[in-house]
Amino acid sequence: MATEGGKSRRGGPVRRERICNLLLDRGYVDAAEVRQILNVNVVTVRRDLAKLETEGVVRRVHGGAYAQAAHGGVEVDFGLRMNFHTDAKRRLAKKAAALIENGDTVYIDAGSTALLVAEELADRHSLVVVTNSLAVADALRAA
Repeated sequence: MATEGGKSRRGGPVRRERICNLLLDRGYVDAAEVRQILNVNVVTVRRDLAKLETEGVVRRVHGGAYAQAAHGGVEVDFGLRMNFHTDAKRRLAKKAAALIENGDTVYIDAGSTALLVAEELADRHSLVVVTNSLAVADALRAA
């Protein structure tokens, strides 16, 4: 793995996933506390929070960030769910897509893992897909 100044260049996605997990548990993260937990500079934490904010995952406030939750905090925002356990979701999506053959009819719901399944199916032919998700429809239409 390439390093820069002794630190991994791929550490950002891992850090942001850990921040997302903290947000799922708490709903709010304090930048100074995240700095201690992740053993990184507070500037790095701020940069990660800024990236998560541009992705619509968090709402930054002075000193930290809140999860950008839908329905008054009852349901965790889709953008936040897309940012954690991504490797496991991708593996699951590949396995699920492998079970679907050209010409099949499938229902794909509006979940974050379901979107990854749709992306895996984008190059398939003669599929009939029923979905309640605009993101899934967009992923399939883009192919």
